[in-house]
Amino acid sequence: MRIERVPLSALPDHFRPPAVAFAADDSRLRSRFPISWRDEAALAAHARRAASRGLEPEVAARLEPGPALDKLKSGAAAVVAGQQPSVALGPMYNVFKAIAAVRWSRRLESSGVPAVPVFWNHSDDDNLEGLNRFVVPEGALEAPWEGDGALAFRRARLDIESVAKLLPEAPEVLRLLRDNLRGEVAADFTRLLRALFGDELLVVEPRQLDGPRAREVFGKALSEPGRIQRLVDEGGDRLKALGFDRALGHSLGSNVYAFEGPRRVRVEGMPPPGRRLSAGVALRLVLQDTVLPAALTIAGPNEAGYLAQLRELYEFFGLPGPVAAPRITATLVDPRAARIANALGLSGVQLLAGEESTRFKAAIEATSDLLKSVRGFEEEWRARLESLAAGLRPPLRDLTRKTREKISSVLASYGERVLAAEKEADAVVAERARKLAAHLTPEGKLQERVVSVWYFLAVAGPRLVDDLKESLDPFAGDHQLVWL
Repeated sequence: MRIERVPLSALPDHFRPPAVAFAADDSRLRSRFPISWRDEAALAAHARRAASRGLEPEVAARLEPGPALDKLKSGAAAVVAGQQPSVALGPMYNVFKAIAAVRWSRRLESSGVPAVPVFWNHSDDDNLEGLNRFVVPEGALEAPWEGDGALAFRRARLDIESVAKLLPEAPEVLRLLRDNLRGEVAADFTRLLRALFGDELLVVEPRQLDGPRAREVFGKALSEPGRIQRLVDEGGDRLKALGFDRALGHSLGSNVYAFEGPRRVRVEGMPPPGRRLSAGVALRLVLQDTVLPAALTIAGPNEAGYLAQLRELYEFFGLPGPVAAPRITATLVDPRAARIANALGLSGVQLLAGEESTRFKAAIEATSDLLKSVRGFEEEWRARLESLAAGLRPPLRDLTRKTREKISSVLASYGERVLAAEKEADAVVAERARKLAAHLTPEGKLQERVVSVWYFLAVAGPRLVDDLKESLDPFAGDHQLVWL
């Protein structure tokens, strides 16, 4: 397994400025986070303080028994990653989040702070967009939704035989899916995380975390609902003053929801008694750090923008501010993609440029001799006409200059047409570029946002997640190209 690193700044189509700045520990964002994720001593001290809060007995009683929970109950800190559940674990970034939580927990342990990786399975979410897709380079399936309301109440049936047709032959991978996919999206998500990460990772759902601390957060938010939005807006203004766009909008309100059966509805006043409350996008992060002894949040690129806007909200709830580290971001280059990349002569950031850029680069290389001759021809004529114009009267000198400009324009247009014609004519390069994009930049996005982990497990073997846990670097802040 070989790993190349690509700075996020080299991938502006995929990472927004706040994510790039956060990953680089840019000094402009230091005021938005109380502790730099690269300051190990400060992180360890913060983790000790977080661990001292412990876990509420009422909450602990609802969580899945096992070594991770026992460790948390005994006074360990939590390193928390989270995402709404997707069918069959969704895209690779969910796995990368869990790996980052595991590795950061181990790093805190090496600093003398017991820590547990926790994955917040956000089954309260009711935004279903894209969460029922199973995607591999050779195609995609959609599992039809069943049920109503939030993801905790949803089912989605993924046909395993159709999945098998999309994957390379891998009986053990299919067995894992058959054993753990029962149609309940949130519960399946938890089962699959446990299947891949074992006892090291604790998976929680928001409905398990109701207790005195959660009720205090909701009560304070609902007692001053306008204050929540003002604090988010204040954070957005300060972020904008630093040169970054705000990530959260102006219509969050209290950011508290109540469940009416399986559906979530936003609450601005006091909710009817007996309704379970749920946090929105901003308050969820505050709730997480209040209910759990959270030492660190693993933040994806979009979450980094959210968190950078939330320091004032955190402080309103008596927290020092968001303490976060970037999640792992990576592209896995499987052997088939590697063969295509080598045939096209691509590496590093070139692999992530997308189908059109790959074809354009190939066209430039194929026509380089012709275009070099055209440039030489243009330079020769320019020099001749400039020499002639030097001894002419103004009207003829102007005419010669215009002719020189026209020739330059015609030759530039010819060069563009040559490239376009070569790009369209080379069917072999076009097919290779299409296949490479399907593996590495499907749908114009980074692979980690689209392709399922099960494809890579089928290609590289069921121990791949364990290998990635050891090989990926969550402390680098770069995008990682992993050659399997």
